Amino acid sequence: MKMGKYLLAIFAVYLVSAVQGNVIELDDRFLEIKKKGNWLVEFYAPWCGHCQKLAPVWADVGLQLMKKDPEIRVGKIDGTRYGSVMDQFGVNGFPAIKFIKDDAVYTHKGGRTTNDIMEFAQRAKGPAVRPLLSTSNFRTAMRDHPVFFVLVTQEEDTELETMYSKAAEGQILASYYFKCKLKAVPSDVRPKEEDLPTLFVYKDKSTYVYTAPDGGSTDLSVADWMDDERFPAFSMVAHNNINEIASAEKFMVLAITHPSADQHKKHPHYKMKELVKDLALKHREKFHEKFVFGQMEGNDLINDITLTSIEVPSIVVLDPVTYQYYLADNPVKMTAKSLSSFLHTIENGTAEGFGGNSIFRKIYRVLYDIVKSVVSMWMEAPILTTVIIGIPTLVIGTMCYCMWTVDLHDEEQDDEDDEDSMNEDEKEPVAGLEGDDEKRALLDQPATEDKHLKSE
Repeated sequence: MKMGKYLLAIFAVYLVSAVQGNVIELDDRFLEIKKKGNWLVEFYAPWCGHCQKLAPVWADVGLQLMKKDPEIRVGKIDGTRYGSVMDQFGVNGFPAIKFIKDDAVYTHKGGRTTNDIMEFAQRAKGPAVRPLLSTSNFRTAMRDHPVFFVLVTQEEDTELETMYSKAAEGQILASYYFKCKLKAVPSDVRPKEEDLPTLFVYKDKSTYVYTAPDGGSTDLSVADWMDDERFPAFSMVAHNNINEIASAEKFMVLAITHPSADQHKKHPHYKMKELVKDLALKHREKFHEKFVFGQMEGNDLINDITLTSIEVPSIVVLDPVTYQYYLADNPVKMTAKSLSSFLHTIENGTAEGFGGNSIFRKIYRVLYDIVKSVVSMWMEAPILTTVIIGIPTLVIGTMCYCMWTVDLHDEEQDDEDDEDSMNEDEKEPVAGLEGDDEKRALLDQPATEDKHLKSE
């Protein structure tokens, strides 16, 4: 029995070593070899709680990429020891995940699961536009990617393909980009041959075709259309994608629900969420230009944005440009018609907005972020946070106390007091004159009078 446990322990140690062995521990010599291959690198700090949580995931990323894409080397570097490397890649916080390919550097801003990180690495590796050689390849893309772009063409190097490839290179991390011949497109989404070349986006189990503006297609018109269509009609909004969605500068219509709402289809939270989703899907032509729709589980994130306490469930509309937000009345009782009317009041500027971006809100947000960061640090590492914040606070507080309580020393007043005391000490008392005001007055007369008095 003991032998079995011993062998099991040896096997566990070997397994852990094998997993960690796929992640290369880097140092400042990395700056010399960074152009030799594709690198996926984590910048970490030993004391960082988020880095410690990421450690097993990062080890798994190294193991999975070794099997699926060995051309990508996975490494990690202690940013607290090698500040020059951090400066070279513009790292300002921990953990930071970068993909380095020749002179190109891509920063991961998404989720921190194994799949999220691997997807980021494979996108960044490129190429930006990938070929779909068969219908089965196309079906696989439909299954694996909720949103992707496709250029269908029978010719090579068309003007539209050049614009499309350029836009894809500039937005390589935003989505997936493919090109194919007409025969590779499944019949249910296949465009007409006379319409080729055709560029369309596949999302929400449908296709939306790019239409050239008046005056013809340009690099900017293609890139803007792709940037506008890269999100599904209804998304799950969280910390890892809210900034990206907000970058579209559209009103964000969010159904704030309990995290378990999707498990109970008769629950009011679920019905409210489905109402928002149906409006996004069925009324795209009305709202797509100025609104994006999504679901947010729990109110922690929305509270941080609005700097207030939002009830669950709620329907909140955020304006990422002005930082205003709008609240729907009785959200669980809303209908498609009432929700549509509510959005129209926001669009025409008659709805009551809250928040904003005034100077007082900015100051309040800074203070709010500072307090939240300190609380978060303390929750992760209470002892270290106490040392980092407590000792400087104690020193500064002591200095301020001493400055406010010390007796002020007026040197000029002291000099005057010293002169007065010296003059009084130099005056010799005259016998028999104590208490006599008239005789005291004589002492204060000029010296000549004093001599005459003595002669008399």
